[in-house]
Amino acid sequence: TEWLIKLNSSINNCYRPRKSTSTSGCSQVEMNRFNPPLVRQAQHKFTKHSTFKDAVYNGAWMKGKLHGFGEMKWPDGRRYIGKFKNGLQHGNGKYIVPKSDSEEIYEGCWKEGKMNGLGSVMYPNGDRYQGYFKDGQKFGHGVLRQGKHMSSVASVYIGEWMADKRNGYGVLDDVLRGEKYMGMWQDDQKHGGGIVVTLDGMYFEGNFVQGKLSGFGLMLTDDDSCYEGEFSGITQLNGKGTLRLPNGDSLEGHFTGSWNVGIKVNATFHKNLPPETVKKADLTYGIHSKTYGTLSVPADRKWEDIFSHCKAMLGYTGEGKPDPAKAWQAVAVMISSGKKSLSDQDYNCSLSKIRLMSCTLDELEKIPPYSEGKMTVEYYHKIASYLSKAFDTKFHPIGKLIDGLVEVFRAAYIGIGAHPRLLLHAVQEIKSYVKKVYRVIRILFPDLPSSSKPVRIYSCNRVPPAEDSELISEQDFMVGDNPDESEVVTPARLLHPLLLPKIYPPLFDLYALYNDKEDEKYWERVWKLNRQGDMALMAYLGIDQKFWLIEDKIFQGNRQKLSEIRDQCYAVAVDMLQQISTAFSPCEKLAVIQRTFLEITKAVQVTLDEDYIWCMDDLFPIFQYVVVRSKIRHLGAEIHLIDDLMEQHLEYGELGIMFTTLKACYFQIQHEKMPG
Repeated sequence: TEWLIKLNSSINNCYRPRKSTSTSGCSQVEMNRFNPPLVRQAQHKFTKHSTFKDAVYNGAWMKGKLHGFGEMKWPDGRRYIGKFKNGLQHGNGKYIVPKSDSEEIYEGCWKEGKMNGLGSVMYPNGDRYQGYFKDGQKFGHGVLRQGKHMSSVASVYIGEWMADKRNGYGVLDDVLRGEKYMGMWQDDQKHGGGIVVTLDGMYFEGNFVQGKLSGFGLMLTDDDSCYEGEFSGITQLNGKGTLRLPNGDSLEGHFTGSWNVGIKVNATFHKNLPPETVKKADLTYGIHSKTYGTLSVPADRKWEDIFSHCKAMLGYTGEGKPDPAKAWQAVAVMISSGKKSLSDQDYNCSLSKIRLMSCTLDELEKIPPYSEGKMTVEYYHKIASYLSKAFDTKFHPIGKLIDGLVEVFRAAYIGIGAHPRLLLHAVQEIKSYVKKVYRVIRILFPDLPSSSKPVRIYSCNRVPPAEDSELISEQDFMVGDNPDESEVVTPARLLHPLLLPKIYPPLFDLYALYNDKEDEKYWERVWKLNRQGDMALMAYLGIDQKFWLIEDKIFQGNRQKLSEIRDQCYAVAVDMLQQISTAFSPCEKLAVIQRTFLEITKAVQVTLDEDYIWCMDDLFPIFQYVVVRSKIRHLGAEIHLIDDLMEQHLEYGELGIMFTTLKACYFQIQHEKMPG
């Protein structure tokens, strides 16, 4: 043991500070020479560590602990590549677990040795989970894609998770079974209010218990049959109920059996009520059921985790008053991280797109005024401009929120979800988005009006009137220059132009499906009416001859016969109305309608060389001519969308009259007797 004692003594002498008789500088050099560095790169094999036993680590250390970037390898083939902190996985990292024929890959954010935050798992069979984790388990909002069918996945679940199980609201798209479930989950099973739609046009709404439709519910079929009553499973009628047939007749009594196979009925037959006794206004989207839309999950309870994650990113827990300064600090950190990701080329996209994203982030990095204490028109426009950029990048908390909402909306209403019975739910969901997104935006811009009602704001150059009544004049909603230098703002007016373009394709598909029969009838008649020349069509529509504007064509040396003139009259107004199909929000579509009327008035005034005050008897047939010549294929869907999403205060004044005129033209074209 003598050599061991000498060895330990030598080691102690090396680490003990030496007293030098020379200059103090020399003594300091000797001390520094033998002090180990705080941060270093080294390789180490663990022998007794509970988590890393027998693993070999190669990477950064700090104060004797794993800290920084490194790689850990276990004897059984497991690997972790990423960041460490205080001896545990912490930060972005990838954990690879070998399986018999492949690998299981965990990638994302780690905290204290477990996955926490946003991440993904790729399973050996090709299944993939992308979403949030807590303590190594799926927790919060996430997407699970499973199986293969043709060139796509067999099933996709998007929604809420808890402890590795589906819990809360979620949507399951089951391609193999040809059905989609939208509703509540508990312990990985359908449990609570929900909806099922199928590829063959069936719609079920009711309460699910352990994966099975149970108790009172609603069934709508592709041929417009409607059953309200007891269920013991999808298509399984079992108990008291009422079945309304497509012709309006109904059966009320006891039903047993499968709708697809056959049902046993003990019921009372009721003859159809005369059509005039049933008011269309009393029906919800034309459905003869008072329970339609009431047995499923309310829109405000959907996708709560997406909004919670966004608020957490902004440093707001939901309790108390939010701190805008803290929220803007979080925005700055996230944008800075996004710029670093772009510079590191972590994203597989073109160089031009990376440059564009980088320029957008540079603009968003400048924090705009957010707490001036007073909302003005100029201030409001700056906020709208900033949001238009924030909505387009996932490196901003608001942009990430919108990305998530667009993803879940598409998941719910594309594919099997492109079902006309789901239109009501889609509209309710959009209204809920606007309300909840606006609340999040007010964390950053607390000066925005807190009320959802119309609020008038003024230019900074104009002093608001002393008696600023809450009554809004119809001029406040007109499109164009505002002589009073004021605007009326609402959450929808701010967010519709930013949100609707991102979800417009699936939304308009639902409107087109719902209005398909009426639009088909309208389109057939428009096609026939457009075979006529301008003069014949205007004569058929009853337009006063002084508004035909044909004389100009003669004086311009047009040698065509009058009967051959086609698509010449009111051509600018026709081109203007066609732009309704390229507008996304109700306000934008109403603006197109208004400009169409202005172009009609301008054409008449130029021809008559005088100001003309319209009466509806003169204006209606001219506008109907413009509608026919515009050849808008899905005009019924356009009208329905405006009707559903326009704000109530926009129904009054000239805009409301113009929109009502368009609806009247659509109805008239469908039901008017066609020329021989």
